[in-house]
Amino acid sequence: MGETELNQMDKFALAYAQSEKESYFSTLYEKVKPTIQKEAKERSLRYQIPASDFESVFSQELWRAARDFNGESHIMQRLSSFAKPKAASVVRYHYAKKRTPNRLVSLDKPVDAEGNTLKNALVSPSQFENDLIDELEIKKILEGFTKTHEHYGQIIKMLYHDCTFEEIASTVFGTSEYDARCRKGVQRAKECFKAYLQRVS
Repeated sequence: MGETELNQMDKFALAYAQSEKESYFSTLYEKVKPTIQKEAKERSLRYQIPASDFESVFSQELWRAARDFNGESHIMQRLSSFAKPKAASVVRYHYAKKRTPNRLVSLDKPVDAEGNTLKNALVSPSQFENDLIDELEIKKILEGFTKTHEHYGQIIKMLYHDCTFEEIASTVFGTSEYDARCRKGVQRAKECFKAYLQRVS
């Protein structure tokens, strides 16, 4: 998920919070929906719980996260913090139904083929949350690099957002062809960024 996409989600969330117009929330939901479905599917496969249960939780929490969104954080980060305890409750509910006559299922009992336990489900961060953290960290690094290397920073940002070499040539170098000058500029940008990462890591 790129910076532009995150910012678009924030824009629609803020517009919904300020106006309460359902059209803004509908647009926001359609943009977030693929991520919700991906997260629900991963949790469903891991814990053998219907994906629809998790989709329902994330959809409801998206509305809660958006209705008083103020733009001080990313809406996806806010959704993660809202949905995490509710998703854990879904897991607890389903595993409580699998109790034996005299005791609940042990938290240390494996719940999938990979040996994950119920304890993992309740306390471990999901891939969804890790992806968000990674995305925000990458954004921070790119912004820091661009402050000191504006020209190279623009190139690295475009590479990160999967822009084509032709798009880089046109936007950064003002030419329609990705020629030797462009290739050299991109290579220098990569080398400069690599050195920057070594300094800040």
